[in-house]
Amino acid sequence: MHPALASFLRELEAFGAEHDAWEPDRERRMLNITADTGPFLALLVRATRWQKHDAPPDR
Repeated sequence: MHPALASFLRELEAFGAEHDAWEPDRERRMLNITADTGPFLALLVRATRWQKHDAPPDR
């Protein structure tokens, strides 16, 4: 991972954790995913190669 991206992700994680620590309302918390979950979700997205035309039709 590019060092600038890794740094940005750490800053974002810290911001979310700080925000959630003082926000009593669960609905207003950021509830960030963990550092381990992010790469796993990225892998799933790439593996499924989801595209807009794969989505079910609007109802």
